[in-house]
Amino acid sequence: GIEYVSFRHEQMAAHAADAYYRLSHKLAVVNVHLSPGLTNALTGVATAAADSTPMLVITGNTPSYHHAREPHQGIRFHADASQGDIYRPICKRVWRVDDAKFLPDVIPRALNVAQTGRPGAVLLDVPMDVFSQQVQAAPITVA
Repeated sequence: GIEYVSFRHEQMAAHAADAYYRLSHKLAVVNVHLSPGLTNALTGVATAAADSTPMLVITGNTPSYHHAREPHQGIRFHADASQGDIYRPICKRVWRVDDAKFLPDVIPRALNVAQTGRPGAVLLDVPMDVFSQQVQAAPITVA
């Protein structure tokens, strides 16, 4: 099963996921809030990436119907950088998933990419409205 562990700060969560892998050799998933939550986790994820620790980072994002319409983007605040752009230099792969029907295919791929070759972090950037969508998928079995 999946055990959920809550942390008071995203940086602690990322460092704990890194430590968990180093001790157990089992990948951990870090789930963070959009924008400041994602940037708070950056140091821990960068450490994991530099030391070849596999990690799956899942972040929320503004609802897909607001994409490219946020006020800060309209005035070119932060040079219109997306969350994926911030993480791209330290992640093996970044996915933005705008429709929940793709999650059953993307999640296993993300886990595979994180753990194969030179292990490292991968990012799933998921708009908040996508988390509410229903998906038809076969159960995932653990070998």
